[in-house]
Parts: sequence; C-alpha cells; structure tokens
Amino acid sequence: MKHFVSRRETLCSTAQNNSEHTRGTAHRPVLRRTRENCPCDIKCGTIKADFFPECSRPYCELTDLAVIACPGGATFAEEVITHLRHIYKHRFTLKNDVIAKRYDLDKAKLIQDINLTNDMQTSELCIRGNTDKYRPPLFKVDTRFTWFANGEFKAELLDCVRGKDVFIFQDVENHEPIAMNDGKNNVVHSVNDHVMTLLVTVDAVRQAGARQITLVVPAFPYARQHKKKSREGLTASLLCHVY
Repeated sequence: MKHFVSRRETLCSTAQNNSEHTRGTAHRPVLRRTRENCPCDIKCGTIKADFFPECSRPYCELTDLAVIACPGGATFAEEVITHLRHIYKHRFTLKNDVIAKRYDLDKAKLIQDINLTNDMQTSELCIRGNTDKYRPPLFKVDTRFTWFANGEFKAELLDCVRGKDVFIFQDVENHEPIAMNDGKNNVVHSVNDHVMTLLVTVDAVRQAGARQITLVVPAFPYARQHKKKSREGLTASLLCHVY
C-alpha cells in the first residue's frame, strides 16, 4: 500500500500497532487521517507528532517506522528525524517518570529493564548504545544511490525494512548540486531526475518487503497538468498511478 503526501494532497496514513513490549496489550485500530482531522501542516514546513502513526505509541518499544531520504529530500528528512528524536526522548522520559513513581521503582533500573526487553525483541544480536541510558530509535534507513553517466539511477537499501512503515522523502524542486556515488560526483538534478529517483526508490522498498510506503513530497511534480484542457495529457494523474 502506498500513500502520497504533498502540499496539494491529503495526508492519508495508516497506523497499526506492532508487538508491544508488554504482553497482553491489544492492537490499536487502524487510523486514517484526512485533511479535516489531520494535525500535520506541510505547507508551513513543520510536522507535528501525529504526522507519523508511530508517534502515538509509548516511545519505549522498538519502532517499525523507517525514513528514507532521496538525494533531493535529504535536508527535509534530517529535520523531520531530529524532530522525531526530540518527541521520542520526551515521551520516553515522561513514561519512565510516571511508571517509576507509580510502582515505586528506581528510574535507572527501569531504563535498564526497558533496554533489556528491547534487546530481547530485536532481530539483531542487540541494540547499539548504553544499556543504562535512553537509546533513540534509528529512523533513517541507510541507502546507497548510484548515478550512471547515461543518466540512470539505482537505489540500494543497506538496512532491512521488511514489515516496516517506510516514509520516503523527496524534493523534486531541489536544483542544488547533490553528491552522488558516495561523493564522487556532484550532479544537478532536473525534476525528471528527482521523479525517477523517487520511482526506483519506491520499487526498491516494495521489493524489500515493506508493510506500507508513504511518499513525502513538498512540491507535487507536474502539478501544472492536473486538469483536462483540450487534447493535453493529465501528467499529474499519470504520476500518481505510476507510484
């Protein structure tokens, strides 16, 4: 399932709770947000907590949220990830204080117990970081983008995204020189280049088994061709169908 988020589009995201670190917790219902009830504001460049479905969780268990930054949307994605880290840390601290007070537990020992639970649930050997301190989730997926001399692009995911809710960031109006091929080449991308990079990234994420894909694009490409006039094509509609 793929969703598209832009200044001209309605945010429609689906949130489904992953396995809670506490047994016996029921799954939350699926949430669908529309323009009327969505708390996000893409136009002003700020994204609130409810932009991501994961942000409604207790912020101490493992997260299924993953962020992929296409070359044109790297700056935008970094700002969102920084905001998410602040949210997660604030909620984690708040939850830790409340539980420690409610059950008369030592806060430091409680943090270690939460980290132990997360280490037991992860598919890796363990989660990196100190066991006695808060460990923020790693939202960003390490991705290698390759630009070929004939203008072709390739996206390769270096981290596992199977079963995750993946948010792909891209700015098709970014015309600044972008480092490609691990910094070996600086390339100025056109709108078509950015669109194609986004397309190959979506395909790579789909092939990797992501549960849900959401595109976050500040400017809708080919938005000038969104209404039928004479015998011209509806390119904006075509791109939506392609994605």
